[in-house]
Amino acid sequence: MVLRIYFQEGKLVASLDTPEVPCDYVFCVTKTQGVVTEDSLINSLNFETLDCSVEGSLVTGLCEVQAPILFHDEAVPKHIRNEMYSTLLQEQATLVDKRFALSGLYGIHAPYFAMDKPPEKVATYEDLSQFVQYIVHDWYTRVNRLLEDCGENYSSSNIVSLLDRLEFWKYRYQCLSFVQDQMKDPQF
Repeated sequence: MVLRIYFQEGKLVASLDTPEVPCDYVFCVTKTQGVVTEDSLINSLNFETLDCSVEGSLVTGLCEVQAPILFHDEAVPKHIRNEMYSTLLQEQATLVDKRFALSGLYGIHAPYFAMDKPPEKVATYEDLSQFVQYIVHDWYTRVNRLLEDCGENYSSSNIVSLLDRLEFWKYRYQCLSFVQDQMKDPQF
């Protein structure tokens, strides 16, 4: 059972059917434990989207569903609606900026040829060691730039040794690759 919420000819519509419009909010009922009521509905839904990216679905949800509801609600004062509109544009710009910052991490070169070897052995091969060092340095630069751009309270002293940084990057790369693979999966 798929619940869709979207606008059609200026009216908010909800339907239980197969999604056709890419910009719809899509909710899949995942846990059916008895009758679904207003109180139990939120615990039974799993948010999904037909958009191609996570931030795209967030922007779509804001622009296509939440903003029109607020902008057409006459009970909300006009100055609040105007403030919501400017905040919405700022939020959209922030999401786009984060998208490009993260896309730099998707393209990280992972030295798979050295992943199965212990660091002590890799260190004995000068060319290989230097190559891995260049890659790790590139990783430092990218992650530090991303964290600084995101405004996180980040200190490089939080990650002490080179091996700790390497493990951190392996973990981060796996997480980002998993997200990217999920977005490309046709069954997602």
